Amino acid sequence: MNIFTRAAVIVATALSVSLLLSANAPAQTASTSRDKVAMGEARSIVLELPEVKAWQEARRRAAEADPKSPASGGILTGTRTPQGKKHWSVTLYANPATQPEKWATFLVRASDGKVFIEGEGGKPVPLEQWRRVNAKPAS
Repeated sequence: MNIFTRAAVIVATALSVSLLLSANAPAQTASTSRDKVAMGEARSIVLELPEVKAWQEARRRAAEADPKSPASGGILTGTRTPQGKKHWSVTLYANPATQPEKWATFLVRASDGKVFIEGEGGKPVPLEQWRRVNAKPAS
């Protein structure tokens, strides 16, 4: 095989791979366009919940009372697919700098923005049910 044939094979392979990748790109874009709620919106929804606001306020009061206490908890946002449905997960941690303690993981369904709490085994528990059991946040 001469150098020109080798170069032609390399170029043809590269073009084939790029065409395959670009053919899959619209499918990926279409799957994210089905999400009515974006990650930033999901995070905002969670931060506006009265329980989360109360938890953050309790963290602020604890910091005022003890300067060694962190003023706010850590927030980690990602995705989860419990029961095959895409959810944005927003996990709130107390004391993230020293020894992170998970307070709660909120799951916001990407298709409609409905809020759940991650329960036993990662199953989504409806927010209303969680509220009945867990009325006040622990700080």
